[in-house]
Amino acid sequence: MSKLAVNVGAISKLAVNVDEMSKLAANVDVMNKVDVNVDAMSKVSVNVDAMSKLAVNVDAMSKLVVNQAVVSGQVFYWM
Repeated sequence: MSKLAVNVGAISKLAVNVDEMSKLAANVDVMNKVDVNVDAMSKVSVNVDAMSKLAVNVDAMSKLVVNQAVVSGQVFYWM
């Protein structure tokens, strides 16, 4: 009987270990989600960088428009 009781105790310790392992697995799953979020954030920063390049292009285009206005004004003045 005492050996049976010891075995039951050992089995309950195994059950505790299995529970701990499942918690570890849950933590690994959470960490994987964090990795995904970090990846998503890096994509957001790439998009912000692309948007700033767009803003630079818009600025360059507005300068072109200003230059065109200056040129057309000079042409008009010469006429």
